[in-house]
Amino acid sequence: MKILVLEDEPDLLDLYEQSLSLAGHEVLRARHGLEGIALLDQRPELILVDLMMPVMDGYQFIRHLRRSPQKDTPAIVLSAVATGAWSKHVGANGYIPKPFDYDALIATIDRFRAA
Repeated sequence: MKILVLEDEPDLLDLYEQSLSLAGHEVLRARHGLEGIALLDQRPELILVDLMMPVMDGYQFIRHLRRSPQKDTPAIVLSAVATGAWSKHVGANGYIPKPFDYDALIATIDRFRAA
């Protein structure tokens, strides 16, 4: 599965890429929402979005995503500050709290792969 990951912390971005690659996924990396928008033309099948990022935050990115041709692409919020209810309110399809648990991350991704 091709997964776009938006995360401004370089160490976390590396960790997500390594974890997802080991699970057999192709990873597209973005450090903020504007970089994420530029990668939408590569048609990711799932997007993991941190909310608190510079330049364009995750809220703004999700709002843009839902108005774009890729509006049906599932987006999962990765956050230490948001909740599942708030994530759905801003247009996300799911929520994973930080720090993330590897097994929970892969299980959530697998649910979307099966859908």
